[in-house]
Amino acid sequence: MKSRIHFLSILLILFTLTGCNLNFLFDPIEPVQPLEPVQEEPKFVEGVELRDGHIYVNGLHLGGWTSEHAFDVMGDDFTLLTEPGEYGCEEQFYFSYAGGVYFMLYGAYEDNWFTPNDYFSIVAPSPISDEGFEHVGLCHFKNHDNAIFNGLIIDEADVNAFRLSSSGTFIRDDMHVFDDGGVISKDPEHFETLEGYYGKDSTQVYSWGKPIVGADPMSFEVIYLPHLDLLLGRDKYTVYFQGEEVEGYDGRPLETLSKTDIFPNYLK
Repeated sequence: MKSRIHFLSILLILFTLTGCNLNFLFDPIEPVQPLEPVQEEPKFVEGVELRDGHIYVNGLHLGGWTSEHAFDVMGDDFTLLTEPGEYGCEEQFYFSYAGGVYFMLYGAYEDNWFTPNDYFSIVAPSPISDEGFEHVGLCHFKNHDNAIFNGLIIDEADVNAFRLSSSGTFIRDDMHVFDDGGVISKDPEHFETLEGYYGKDSTQVYSWGKPIVGADPMSFEVIYLPHLDLLLGRDKYTVYFQGEEVEGYDGRPLETLSKTDIFPNYLK
């Protein structure tokens, strides 16, 4: 104990002679403050920016978000054409400003609340006129001159015949079937949608909008396997999972298939 006191006395003398300040030995240690999370800047097309929760296009204020998920409209030229998420079109909506139609995507965040720090992007300024703008079906729209999907004009579509099918399951005109704004079939009179994102017409079978090479539309059907909780496509030749032929299928009853038959590397 005496040696420890002697050592501290010598240390005190040395610091005193050299003019060193010993207050730091007795000051309380301040806790380390956590770093503030870096907020990623909202990304916009050229000419569009977000300032203090309000949207500007080429310097003109279009409005801002409120916590009730609605636009705080600033200016008589602004019109909300569709509500966010309306018609089942998630994370998107349309608005018009000064005679033009704008399409907006927004980020999906916790509790689906919109804040100024959410991700926004706008296909703008758009050459699409808001005259005659209306919802056609699913997430497709049109105005007097154009068929529209995701804010973009569908060049192949005949706007005068652009419509929802009588079955209410796909978008068509007199010559085409459309999926996500693109043409997937040129046989709308015989096209039908099936479960599991399948469809077919008189000449082709489709999965996720892409033709399944070699599949027979006349015999093609979708089968649900309850013991696997899976949907399979089947024609007179073979079976398909998510549009891909199940390799090695030998014609056995579907009820006897296991997941390793459909997914060769399942649980391996």
